[in-house]
Amino acid sequence: MKSNPIARASVGTDGTGFSLLEVLVASLILAIVAIPLFTSLSTGHQGTERIAEESMASNLGTSLVEKLAQVPFSKLPIVKEDTPDSEIYKLFVPRAYAPLIEPYPKDYRRLVTIEQLSQRTDDPAAAENSRWGSLKMIKVKVVWVPEYLKRKGLRTLVFQTLVTDDTEVW
Repeated sequence: MKSNPIARASVGTDGTGFSLLEVLVASLILAIVAIPLFTSLSTGHQGTERIAEESMASNLGTSLVEKLAQVPFSKLPIVKEDTPDSEIYKLFVPRAYAPLIEPYPKDYRRLVTIEQLSQRTDDPAAAENSRWGSLKMIKVKVVWVPEYLKRKGLRTLVFQTLVTDDTEVW
């Protein structure tokens, strides 16, 4: 009796083996388990990218707000709405008080607004008078094109702080 070489190849030493149907079912089960696993890994990677981009934007915004808040109140210029950070250096009359603008990734932009909120005057009837002294608000917007959204749309983070001339006696 001649033996079939194909049948012999699939049979183990003890006479058992896997049929093609069993291999296909095992592959299907593996695919059903692996696809959600790879999908969750991809989603996790996108989340990590988002956090990295938002951390970069947060660092860029807070560093500039902190630098501007350190400028003496009288030397802090009024800056019109959403002026690019590269332009604010020109607005400082004594350039010595201008904050150093360090380079950062090209996909990010910082827009600065500094506005006078109140002005301490000796005339209590003046509309702009403040009991609390003169106040300026520093606002920095960080705008970037997110990689994790495949460059669709813009993201924005806004940072702001108040600075005062500290003329009020408590």
